[in-house]
Amino acid sequence: MTGTKIHQRIGFIVYNAIFSLAPGLGNQLFSILINRYFSPQWWGMIVELQLIQYITTAFVAWGNKEFLTRQFGQFPNRKYTEWNRSFGVRFFLLLFPSIIMLSLCLPSISFIHVAIWITCRYITQSFESVITYQKKFKLAVYAEIVSALFISAGIVLMFESITFNSVLLLITLSNIIRALIYLVVFRPWLYPSEWLSISTNLLKDSSPFMFLAFTGLVQTKVDLALIDAWMPKSELARYHVFSNFLILIRMGPAFLIYPFLSNLYRFDIKKIEQTSRWLLLIGTVISIVGLLILAAMMHYVYHMPHELNWYVWGFLACLPGYWFGPFVFYLFKGKREKKVITANLVGIFVSVGVLLLTISSYGISGAIAATAIAQIAMLAYYYLIFKSKLKPINSNLQTK
Repeated sequence: MTGTKIHQRIGFIVYNAIFSLAPGLGNQLFSILINRYFSPQWWGMIVELQLIQYITTAFVAWGNKEFLTRQFGQFPNRKYTEWNRSFGVRFFLLLFPSIIMLSLCLPSISFIHVAIWITCRYITQSFESVITYQKKFKLAVYAEIVSALFISAGIVLMFESITFNSVLLLITLSNIIRALIYLVVFRPWLYPSEWLSISTNLLKDSSPFMFLAFTGLVQTKVDLALIDAWMPKSELARYHVFSNFLILIRMGPAFLIYPFLSNLYRFDIKKIEQTSRWLLLIGTVISIVGLLILAAMMHYVYHMPHELNWYVWGFLACLPGYWFGPFVFYLFKGKREKKVITANLVGIFVSVGVLLLTISSYGISGAIAATAIAQIAMLAYYYLIFKSKLKPINSNLQTK
């Protein structure tokens, strides 16, 4: 491989990583401003609204990014048609029942903000498959930076007189700005005449990707929902800061695997096991360094109380994914997504079960422990199916 190609691949990997991490990092920085200079109670209330947004947009997305990325590769001549059909049919998911249901559950002001967040996310999420297909990760990163700068500038300008409602307004306007950037840049992809071509087959074909994304999201957010139900908003804010950083650390396997994905799909089970052992070693280092950074941030940046056992459980929560990450792609190779969905469901049920047993007595420590035990349960599930139940997958099978 020439130096130019290596440079291009590294640039692609870096911008892809930044593109994937930018929303989480932006949210983390925003949480610093709100928690440190205003009120943890405010951040807890924002997290509560964001949780509703995350769950609703996962439903509205309906596996859009992954499904269309595959379709673009298989049918490049139909990419505009496929994208617009998906955009149109998912608009009805946005309206029925998403926005209507929210209108019955949220106060009027909160509903208006969350409805706009979800609508803007529907727009930006729709273009993620295009960004991946055209490798326009720089654009997405710049859009996130503009959005973050807008919120930061607004907070600085209104620092002395800022209220919770004005913070919500800044978030809403930043979402609108991001959506408008996407609409302007990707305007050539818009063919409104195709939007009314409603296809239930499209929803059916993309449903496995929806279930994968939805169960994955619930598995990472169910703890927030239970913390929100059982504990004060200030504790929800503290837990969100910690758990959100853990999620960033747990995203490591995807970034480490992605550059070698084409090779990974050709690996037999023995090479997959070797890759898992290497990732486990690398993940140990990443998790330790990441948790040390998190401890420093909790103490010196957020000025939030934290306990040593959080980091022990946090380490156990981060590590399993580095081992079973390659096995997930091995299952994708054999079109065995249902087993990955089952693993996510195992994580959800274990997390909820442990949380219900521990949250009243141990609070945040119990929630982090529940996440760790859920990840270990998922690891055990993957280990068992690969050791006892899974038939070998043809090593010649390659991705489209």
